[in-house]
Amino acid sequence: MKTNQFWLILIMSLCCSCKKDKLTGEKEIFIGKWEWIYTSDYNYCDPDFPFTTILTPASESTTYTIEFYKKGKVEFLKDNEIVARHRVVFSAFGNPYTCSLPGYTYYGIWLDNDNDSILAGCVSPDTLNTYQGFPLDDSECHIYTNHFVRAE
Repeated sequence: MKTNQFWLILIMSLCCSCKKDKLTGEKEIFIGKWEWIYTSDYNYCDPDFPFTTILTPASESTTYTIEFYKKGKVEFLKDNEIVARHRVVFSAFGNPYTCSLPGYTYYGIWLDNDNDSILAGCVSPDTLNTYQGFPLDDSECHIYTNHFVRAE
């Protein structure tokens, strides 16, 4: 009897600890591979002379890819090598008014259900922007907007 209880508790804890959101309905827009095309880097450290730099795969000699799976998982790749795998848990989805471009929808994803590990931005059927998260995240003097397109 104690062995059965042990296995029941173990199975229940594994089921509860693996929370992730399957990509169904409107969230299916994420499913597939997204290739990084550029990042705009707004440097505001000098308030008298802030500037924006555009970073590209050619200028940085690197590529980034995000791949979302229907089962609620995401992989981050650098130069075609997986650098991280996470479970997808949406903190927000579906507010088109948060995004400045028509046809885009705002999203917020807690990676592995950790509200300190966030991927956030706007998505359309063919474009994914990240304002927080992969590949470049805001730092002391920089605000990054990362732009991805759906891979063919």
